[in-house]
Amino acid sequence: MAITTTAKYFTKGKDLSATSGGASGDVVYTCPNNFISLIKFLHVSSGSSSTKKYSLQWYEAATTT
Repeated sequence: MAITTTAKYFTKGKDLSATSGGASGDVVYTCPNNFISLIKFLHVSSGSSSTKKYSLQWYEAATTT
């Protein structure tokens, strides 16, 4: 569990442009070594009026999952 008194907060906006996932996908955030990451809110929005598709992928390096 994150300790809020020593937590570092991170906010980022990113235009995503990848057309496939896996190693070719856009990386939004990489947790530094020896740190723990807690995502409390993730917002995805289309910046245009046309129909868009997206997928989210999560990779846990410690368990290679």
